[in-house]
Amino acid sequence: MSEISLANQIYIELREQILNGTIASNDIINEKSLAQKYTVSKTPIREALHRLCQEGYLKSYPRKGYMVNETSSQDCSLIQQMRFYLESAAISRIIDCVSDEEIKTLYAIVAEQAEKKPKEKNPYDAVNTRFHLALAKLSGNHYIYDVLYQYVGTITRVVIKYPAMAKLQIKECHDEIVDAMLERNKEKAVDLLYEDLSSVFSFER
Repeated sequence: MSEISLANQIYIELREQILNGTIASNDIINEKSLAQKYTVSKTPIREALHRLCQEGYLKSYPRKGYMVNETSSQDCSLIQQMRFYLESAAISRIIDCVSDEEIKTLYAIVAEQAEKKPKEKNPYDAVNTRFHLALAKLSGNHYIYDVLYQYVGTITRVVIKYPAMAKLQIKECHDEIVDAMLERNKEKAVDLLYEDLSSVFSFER
């Protein structure tokens, strides 16, 4: 098995242990102990841990190791507020610059919400995450996408791990957002975006 695929396998296993609580919030994780556990070199371990840090699962503490990155409900509200500003800018650019045909590609992701599938444990495979990142990418501004990548995943991860932290009645307005963008109605699309994001963790516009 190549070191790349080995790193991916270790990443998946560690991510699952974080999500199900096997790795607790106060556990210290280090490269040496993981290399011994998986009987591999530190290289795939380091790659897996780096990816988990990039995606917000872990925080790195120099000379100590890694710990689970817990996100409070207040943090989530602030993240949603930041997302609202960035995704509003993305929507504005899409309405100004993107063709109907390109906007309609978002409907393919929206359609998956109606399917009765088991909930994804990987936040980046979840329909909600893929929709919002696809919207960001459609804006053509890769900086918006790069900033949102971690934080959209963080919110989805929190909802997966601690569903009680989010509001009980999450309202997804994705299809209506796409409709409004096709109508070239910025105000309506942004209002719907706020309704979508604030239905999970409330925040002020």
